[in-house]
Amino acid sequence: MPQVSDLVARHGPRFRFACVYIEEAHALDEWPIKEAPVDIRQHSTLDDRRAAARTLLDHFGGVLPFEIYLDGIAGPFNAAYPSWPFRFWVLSEEGVLFKAMPRDSCYYLRDLDKFLASLSDSE
Repeated sequence: MPQVSDLVARHGPRFRFACVYIEEAHALDEWPIKEAPVDIRQHSTLDDRRAAARTLLDHFGGVLPFEIYLDGIAGPFNAAYPSWPFRFWVLSEEGVLFKAMPRDSCYYLRDLDKFLASLSDSE
């Protein structure tokens, strides 16, 4: 999380950062992995998703550098902006400006950092 915190510190004055908590990527009852730091079952209610988001927040000491929103159980955000297992987006009123794409099974925050810097530089 330090890299995300640094990104928010650099660009937070110009951009609003948020996390949308979608379905679990490696739920205990659906495609589990032994490396998962916490065992969480796939959410069947919004209360389940809220509890999972609380677990994430607690894992980072109760403080994150952005707001957390919950996707609906039917996954309307994930349907509109495919994000499984996770993704970084830059959205505006006009639509999608940036969609992070994995390379070597990883996302690189420097790609997002460069994009946000380019938006700031263009004004």
